Amino acid sequence: MSTVIPQPNTRVIHRAHPEYGFGVVRYVEEDALEEMRLQVAFDHLDQLQGLRPEVVEPVGDPLEDAAAGRWGDVAAFKRKLAAGLVLGEHNLTSCFTRSVVQPLPHQVHVLDRVVSGNRFGHVLADDVGLGKTIEAGLVITSLLRREPPQRTLIVCPAGLALQWQDELEDHFNLNFSILGTNFDGRHPASWRSQTTVIAPIDRIKREEYRELLQQVGTFDLVVCDEAHRLTARRNAITHDLEKTANYRLFEFLVHSRLIRHVENPDRTPRSPRLLLLSGTPHQGDDERFLRLLHLARPDLFQPDEHGVEAQLTRDSLAETLTRTPKSRAVDWEGRKLFKGHDATTIEVPWTPEELEVSRLLTQYILKSLDNARGGDRSFALVVELVMHTFHKIAASSWRALEAALTRRAEGLQGRPQSLTNLLQLEDDGEDERRGFAKPLQQFFADEQALLDTLLARVRALTRDSKWASCADLLQQIEAGEPGAKVLFFTQYRATQDYLCKRLAELVPGARIEVIHGDTPPEERREARRRFERKSRFLVSTEAGGEGINLQKACHLMVNYDLPWNPMRLQQRIGRLDRYGQARRVQVFNLRVPESWDARILQRITERLAVITRTMNLAGLNEDYQDMLLGEVAERMDPTSLFGRAMRGEEVSDATVDGWIHDAARSVDRLRELLGDAGGFSGDPWPLRPTLTADDFKLAFALALERHGLRLQETRNSANQFVPGVFHFRLPDAFRDPVFRPERTCHVVFDREVFQRVRDEDLGRVRGQPIRPVLAGFGEPVTDWLFQSAMEAGPGESAFALVANEDWPYGGGWLLVYALRWLGPARRLSAPDSLVTVFHGAAGEARLLSPRETMSLVSATGRLVERGIPAPPMPGYAAARAIALQILRERVTGRGPAARATAGLSMHLVAAISR
Repeated sequence: MSTVIPQPNTRVIHRAHPEYGFGVVRYVEEDALEEMRLQVAFDHLDQLQGLRPEVVEPVGDPLEDAAAGRWGDVAAFKRKLAAGLVLGEHNLTSCFTRSVVQPLPHQVHVLDRVVSGNRFGHVLADDVGLGKTIEAGLVITSLLRREPPQRTLIVCPAGLALQWQDELEDHFNLNFSILGTNFDGRHPASWRSQTTVIAPIDRIKREEYRELLQQVGTFDLVVCDEAHRLTARRNAITHDLEKTANYRLFEFLVHSRLIRHVENPDRTPRSPRLLLLSGTPHQGDDERFLRLLHLARPDLFQPDEHGVEAQLTRDSLAETLTRTPKSRAVDWEGRKLFKGHDATTIEVPWTPEELEVSRLLTQYILKSLDNARGGDRSFALVVELVMHTFHKIAASSWRALEAALTRRAEGLQGRPQSLTNLLQLEDDGEDERRGFAKPLQQFFADEQALLDTLLARVRALTRDSKWASCADLLQQIEAGEPGAKVLFFTQYRATQDYLCKRLAELVPGARIEVIHGDTPPEERREARRRFERKSRFLVSTEAGGEGINLQKACHLMVNYDLPWNPMRLQQRIGRLDRYGQARRVQVFNLRVPESWDARILQRITERLAVITRTMNLAGLNEDYQDMLLGEVAERMDPTSLFGRAMRGEEVSDATVDGWIHDAARSVDRLRELLGDAGGFSGDPWPLRPTLTADDFKLAFALALERHGLRLQETRNSANQFVPGVFHFRLPDAFRDPVFRPERTCHVVFDREVFQRVRDEDLGRVRGQPIRPVLAGFGEPVTDWLFQSAMEAGPGESAFALVANEDWPYGGGWLLVYALRWLGPARRLSAPDSLVTVFHGAAGEARLLSPRETMSLVSATGRLVERGIPAPPMPGYAAARAIALQILRERVTGRGPAARATAGLSMHLVAAISR
């Protein structure tokens, strides 16, 4: 029997691939073998398919079926509508990822721009605390959904490696291995077994890894945290271009094509799939900024071929960089994310004995500085640094000063000692001279005698006024908030040890956690977790606190000593004042009378306030002020300024004002360059999810029913319900006798429920522990269920149904359009989203939200009997115009590939009566 050849405009389905969706025959042609071929456009595919006529089955057009009263099964209507709405909402907002955290509007905005808009490589430049790690995790998860498996490399400072590993596992269920910790990475074979790797930059930038990486092959995505440390800039004297080892590493990765490139429409490589994360990418240097951008988008930025300013255009930056300031960060209800903080300075009154110690220390410092003046310049610099550090240590604690002076005395008595050993400094990157390692000579002739006197006076102190003020503060906190957790910061390990001892005496039995620069990463992680759960106090140095976020644990901070750099103080506060903090943060700064660092910090802050008033910038937002403070800090040499101050040469207001004005020019230049730079507008509504975990669960259950499976509430062996946990029989295709022998899969749909139950003992079923997973896209069973729910089938285009009394719009017609707009970002063979338009009895066309449409799924009544004449059909031009406008909005800004493959088709129609 000859095959009937469908004619153009015939609606068809693929007999073997119903996941393609409904198709329309565009034209019929004869191929080179004189056989007939159909060119078919399917709803779920971007390209026309050339097919033999026998592989397709003609089906009715939705409007024709409706006019003839050929109604489909209402179960198919509910399944397809629910699955399509949930998929569409997810494609827009990523709200149903397998992530424990609900992505925020600005994070969804980043995902939309980078992945859906195909804007690789890209600089993620959101302000500190806005969750760039979450943004990177969303991108990684999205790529894994589209093209598993993905070889992903994250490069970050060593101190942040464990934080990355923790957050990716906790939030996204992604298992990354740390180079040098979880695998040695010294041989290509060890790399080939790792598809997701975190590499400390100081390790992977070594020359020995170059050849190794070339043998390992291409990465599908590379992420660099703290990308402003990839530095290439001109020497101030020679003007030679100097590239750091960090920069050369990424230059090598990009130029050697060890990072997969995205392609232009003509299939030529365009730019690497590289994400550079930095809250401060500009650093006040246009050329340095340009060379950083060159790594991400070498097609747009060529620093050696064109002028710098000519390339830093608004359009090119908006294509390459996304930056959302804190002031625009809101939740899905439009509420500001950050609770803010209040800072209280507590002036510590010294006793006469403490003032005498301070006088003797000043005498010691002045004699050292005077003796070094006019001599060897390198030695003078070292003396300035030592004296400045001694002064800061005295402002920190008498115990720390005693320890430092004792080490100095031992050095004078013949014990070999380097500068680093003397000052017991952590590596905070503030002053490169701290690496000076030559033994230190005597600073002046009678140094030993004065040092002995000073040490004797320190050891004779019977009262520590600073600790007394701190203890009073803690007692006030306890009176107002019993048992409150407190985070302490100090710059010095000796002060840290002293604080722990005094806290244990003040609050017997209290658990105290300690973090410093030498704390191993695993112990640092465990200390954070213990503090979040049971411990009362955490005492951290600045180096120890880098990358440790504690907003879930407490809202109280005590700065036992103060840094001179205002941004370092902001970074401390940022450990608590960040997204996820439920309360306004309270910061208490302890300041002693003679602290030069505290004094200069206060001067900068006061002069900034004066200048902003003078320049009519009183409404300056916090983002701008933070940028100004950071730029001011870049212009200061605190050690040199301290030396001059000790000789009576205090920094003038004019000098401080000059720093601030220079900083303002630099910041204004950055704002001029970046503008909004593709950042989030502050309006969450266009991306706001309207569907809930219950809607996801309903769609999931309906999709299961198509395969004869049921989603059921879970009971344990004691016949007790486990709230929020459900189960279903795992389809045979997803069972493995070795790796996945269980027949039952336990799932949770609500993120908050999952966070409560993930580590709990929920009981057992048939002897097996109940270990639920978080349902979400990117998990194979979920993807398969939703894709199969959207498969095309005969008789599944037109429906007639009765809505219940809650349906607000009465009788009429529901017209549902399938939109295709994701282009290369599509993962599942399904519509990218649905547009639902209701035509009421009066003929008006109303766009329905996913929330309104979902009410039809959950409230649909009985099937209208077949053979009932269809109500009069409305014209569908108005509905199609609405759907077309939505499609235009979806495609805008997504690049030529998405526009070229965009599509719109009528998916189904339904006659609705009450």
